[in-house]
Amino acid sequence: MSSAVSMLRTPLFVLVVAPTVVVSAYSLQVFLWYLRNKDLIREIDPPEGSFLANPSDLPEGGHPFVDCVEYAIPESSLPPQYRGDESTHRLLSSYARHCMATFMTTPQSYLIRSSQPLPARLTFTAEHVRSLAMEPGDKIGSAYEILRRTDDQLEYRQSDGKDIQGTICVQIVWEKKKQHDATVRFRNGVTMWSRKTGTVEGTPMLYTVPRLAHFVTSMYLVKTAVDTLQQEL
Repeated sequence: MSSAVSMLRTPLFVLVVAPTVVVSAYSLQVFLWYLRNKDLIREIDPPEGSFLANPSDLPEGGHPFVDCVEYAIPESSLPPQYRGDESTHRLLSSYARHCMATFMTTPQSYLIRSSQPLPARLTFTAEHVRSLAMEPGDKIGSAYEILRRTDDQLEYRQSDGKDIQGTICVQIVWEKKKQHDATVRFRNGVTMWSRKTGTVEGTPMLYTVPRLAHFVTSMYLVKTAVDTLQQEL
């Protein structure tokens, strides 16, 4: 028993084995989640006229990495306070908060948080995100800042403070149907580019594994945020 405990305290275990086990377990959990939910969420082109199609700060002539996922639910599955397109502003604020609060629990968030100055790290928590009004000027560390919003869409600037820049856009679209329950479409989109090139060149999204990880995370955020909304009283 003592030898096993001693092994757990070795630098090799702490620095290499333990993180590998944690990442592997997380990856397996994410993969199983993806298999269960992949048919519920679809990838779409950036909607015309949306913030995602016209990102802030993109250099003239730039060609960023862009992707967008959409999850649609019937209006009747939402709590009463979120039904009807007149409640869109309130619904978008709650949806955006749930998305970012969920993101705070992901490995990507921990990596970004570790690169932040100490005071900024204190805002990388779900509690801080839930305290935000989700209006222009709201910040999460130095990595995310809300630049603009309307009743139905919102745009964050995302930046590593060095070479990588982009936006995160969330949007809600109501699809009315005669004599049928309306459909509510929740969309999460991301753009990313290198300040040096104005393109995907020089960003992690140039490579398959980061793109795949990003795509599955986007799916997870939109589905989890909507599930949380549906459970509100």
